[in-house]
Amino acid sequence: TEKYTSETFVKKEKIEFLKKIEIKNVFYKYPNKKDFVLKNVNLEIIKNNIIGIRGQTGGGKSTLLKIILGLLKPNKGFLKVDEVDIHSRNQLGDWFDKIAYVPQEIYLINDTIKRNILLGSNEDEIDIETFKLAINLSNCDQFIKNLEDKENTLVGENGLKLSGGQKQRVGIARAIYLKRQILILDEATNSLDENTEKKILNNILNIKNKPTIIFVSHKSSNFNICDKVLDLKDINSQ
Repeated sequence: TEKYTSETFVKKEKIEFLKKIEIKNVFYKYPNKKDFVLKNVNLEIIKNNIIGIRGQTGGGKSTLLKIILGLLKPNKGFLKVDEVDIHSRNQLGDWFDKIAYVPQEIYLINDTIKRNILLGSNEDEIDIETFKLAINLSNCDQFIKNLEDKENTLVGENGLKLSGGQKQRVGIARAIYLKRQILILDEATNSLDENTEKKILNNILNIKNKPTIIFVSHKSSNFNICDKVLDLKDINSQ
């Protein structure tokens, strides 16, 4: 795997995302591993579309997401955004700024719900309207309203005082608050009941200037909201 230096993250020419993300002829294998996890993968993601990705555990879904995120550089092939190769042009820093990523396991600090949603943001410059919107769209309002201290409730060490579903909703609220162009949900709703899950997904769809969404799930019922559904085994040569 290529080692990155401080020069890698220097913004040389501002990258735009106006049309599409393109993964072309991508091969990837991890260091010291014999076999490729991804082999000749081709994928096109049109701006503002919702792309569903499914596949078996260990089938390469997480690796593909890391390629899209820019965290891994393909051994062969490329990741282009509007025809710009983000690796060859040293555009990673600018690319990272366009993406909100919600993993299956949400990391929470031992602080309030509010500060966990604002994590990484300047609390002195909080956008109250966006904060309230993030709480509503993520369905956090449904459990916050029953808490004595509301959004100022302490979550405990890594969210010990919250259920798995509540933690995931906080993670989704955090991503919505960032207002990024791309939202990646990596099994990010698997701890939610079906009704809550559908409500949150439909809420995200109705965001004004909605983000481009890349959605990974094992639940086939979720994919009815997608513009395109890809099974990794169909795009990953064996």
